[in-house]
Amino acid sequence: MNTESAKEVVASACTGMLNDVKFCLINEHGGWREEAPWIGVILLIFCYIEQLGHLFLGHRKSDWKYTKAFLEVYMSVLSDAVKGFYQKSQNPYSDFNDDFRNGLVHQYFPKKGHLINIVSKVKVGVGLREVGIISKHPSDDDVICIDTEKLFLAFEDGIVLFQRDVEQESTRTYLGQEIKVVDKCKLALEEWLPEEPSEN
Repeated sequence: MNTESAKEVVASACTGMLNDVKFCLINEHGGWREEAPWIGVILLIFCYIEQLGHLFLGHRKSDWKYTKAFLEVYMSVLSDAVKGFYQKSQNPYSDFNDDFRNGLVHQYFPKKGHLINIVSKVKVGVGLREVGIISKHPSDDDVICIDTEKLFLAFEDGIVLFQRDVEQESTRTYLGQEIKVVDKCKLALEEWLPEEPSEN
């Protein structure tokens, strides 16, 4: 696969991912849907984050490290939230990927059995408290609060930045290694896409 073909495939994939999520969240007037498939949106975003991490690192293997890579490089606001949410964990990204991506795919709930509350503010006493992008409910540890609007906006910013890196053939430093993003995307795409038949 040549560089220009890789750029086209990545641009199409990124546009498709954003449009999938926007279709679920944004109404015909450009505002947020009151009734949206919230769990589906969260699952879709977390699966896409893993997929984008595969493109960024140039591999197809299944591993939480791809989620970690994309979050750390392109979605620092969610990366920081994950580290804060799993502050007692030795491996917060593995726990995050297992709880949310794997849990929602295989059992419709996070693996640890928490309930998900889709809100931007929660009632505490007589007032409201704003929640982070992902946080524990201030008065109930069994409830996880996810602000879907903040999650979507962080995802949108991350995917736009990633797509720009591919288009401009930018280099990123990750774990002490210089990564030319479009070259890693080409490696991943060559694993995923069958070779085009040559014309004889």
